[in-house]
Amino acid sequence: MIPHRKKPTFLSPEECPQVGRERMAMQQPLANFTAEGVNEPEAAMLRHMAETGAVFMMGQNPKLPVMPEKPKLLDFFHYRFCDIAFRHLLQSAKTALDAGQSETIVIACLLHDISNGAFLRTGPRLLGRADDCAVCHGRSGVGGAEPPGAALLRG
Repeated sequence: MIPHRKKPTFLSPEECPQVGRERMAMQQPLANFTAEGVNEPEAAMLRHMAETGAVFMMGQNPKLPVMPEKPKLLDFFHYRFCDIAFRHLLQSAKTALDAGQSETIVIACLLHDISNGAFLRTGPRLLGRADDCAVCHGRSGVGGAEPPGAALLRG
């Protein structure tokens, strides 16, 4: 475990919304694509809802630590990112910082890896863009290359 993380607190299932009902969570859309084709789970989930009274997860998930009412970016580091993602996100931004990149690029590296490494868990090769992470990950031999999102940060 990463030192200096805040200690998480959890609510029991009885303290969360929709108590006493089966809570379903929709998987990430990327998980619907398999070697066999596209799996579209919505119809089966809606049918299951109608047949059993199950509900889609809303509100606090008892399997996740409680977040502050108005979470900041640092709260996601404390309560949502696993140790590998935590270290990788900071390492990516530090690599750009150590390479003398601008603050905009450093932030773009940090934010780009948050979306790809912590929430979506896809990896750039799965998306067919193996070079998208080159600047953030210190593998860029191309002068002036920028990570995705850098132009948006500049405005």
